[in-house]
Amino acid sequence: MLRAHRQFDAKRTEHIRIFASKAGGGACDAAVAFGACLIEKHVTLDRADGGVDSAFSLEPAELKALRIESERAWQALGTTHIGPTEAEKESLRLEIRG
Repeated sequence: MLRAHRQFDAKRTEHIRIFASKAGGGACDAAVAFGACLIEKHVTLDRADGGVDSAFSLEPAELKALRIESERAWQALGTTHIGPTEAEKESLRLEIRG
């Protein structure tokens, strides 16, 4: 699924969403690394309470871990800047060319 998003990357104008009801946290982190801005997960207060989706729902501590790891993956993307920084521009202005 995530490889398919790479094919559309240059043409994509909408944001990537991952519906990860059965996907593990690693898949969510990878989706964020590909640019996902929304992760949909099922959440339950206690998996032992049962329910049709409790087997693949996150408990509060797991949701917190997903948020932290997703944020780390997003921050790891960094920013793109090509060219000199503002500090380097001043150095270039003062550079003596021989």
